Amino acid sequence: RENGELAYPVLDLPGVQGPPSQEEPPGLWGGGLLAPEFILPLWDLAFGREVEVANTPAVDPVTGRIFITAAGSTETQGVMYGIDTSVQGAAIAFTAPMGAGSGTSPAISPDGRFIYGIDDTGIMVAIDTANGERAWEAAGTMGQASPSVGPDGTVYSFDGIKGSIVALDGLSGN
Repeated sequence: RENGELAYPVLDLPGVQGPPSQEEPPGLWGGGLLAPEFILPLWDLAFGREVEVANTPAVDPVTGRIFITAAGSTETQGVMYGIDTSVQGAAIAFTAPMGAGSGTSPAISPDGRFIYGIDDTGIMVAIDTANGERAWEAAGTMGQASPSVGPDGTVYSFDGIKGSIVALDGLSGN
């Protein structure tokens, strides 16, 4: 940050472009709120369609491990990456499978044990931050917004279609 030079060589993730574009729901951002030519590209970006990474990473403040959701090796697969950094550069620590099209940024549990992300079909996954193993998954959480985690470990997600907030136990997914 002192001089703007790369601290590490660029880490090229092994995924492909995300799943293909899908039509946005009727009335989305209608009524002149957004120029019509921007609606479909923004809708696709929100879900990680046609791009490998459509969101921001989460960084564990204790270990420094970086987490990012991205497209997997096919259009129908997504992944949660755990990335470590050292003086040699950045390296993938684990690749945990999840559903395709994740446009959500991941969120870390208060104790640092889990990382949460949501795929294009609304399935939230909890991944063990140490080894990349799936702890649980929960359907119906939607992915219009990245999950947030409260200090008690409750994971919150917004369902923009229904206009509701979903709250899940961060340990069990209930």
